[in-house]
Amino acid sequence: MGFLNYMMERAKKHISENDPKHAQEFINIIERRWDYQMGRDLHLAAYYLNSRFQYTISGIDMDSELLAALRNVIYKMVSDPEIASLCLQETKQFREGSDSFRVPSAVVSKKQMNPAEWWIHFGTSAENLRHMAVRILSQTVSASGCERNWSTFALIHSKQRNRLTQKCLDDLVYIHYNLRLRLKCIQEEV
Repeated sequence: MGFLNYMMERAKKHISENDPKHAQEFINIIERRWDYQMGRDLHLAAYYLNSRFQYTISGIDMDSELLAALRNVIYKMVSDPEIASLCLQETKQFREGSDSFRVPSAVVSKKQMNPAEWWIHFGTSAENLRHMAVRILSQTVSASGCERNWSTFALIHSKQRNRLTQKCLDDLVYIHYNLRLRLKCIQEEV
């Protein structure tokens, strides 16, 4: 899951290098769409917890945006404040590569293993953070939410309605999808 954020950062860097004149305009569009459509904190937390990036990209360990996202995700996923605090304390071991993260096989396999599997094997010195990291890094990325909207979009946008403005079309998709969701909830209650 953290790979999406890494690839997005690489794409923005590539755009900046290849078209410096228009780069900021393109990057603003990308970031606006990214912020609107992606679960940003979850992706940033996965990016931070991925050993492949943590130990190879300089500055990632102290990036305030990544750390804030990690804190937000931990607070959402852990109901007990004591355990959440322990998770945050254990990030120091991970960040510094100490204890079980220092084992030679952990260092060698950080780029070859699946990130969640890596945490299972080498996160033993940070047990609370290990549990959290495995939960975050094991999540799959899916486009099913987008596909549901696209199918609703296909129902609304037809040859007769091809002159609708984008805002009107978005509003109709929003209303149609929420009506279907409400109907489903009513049927489940009955």
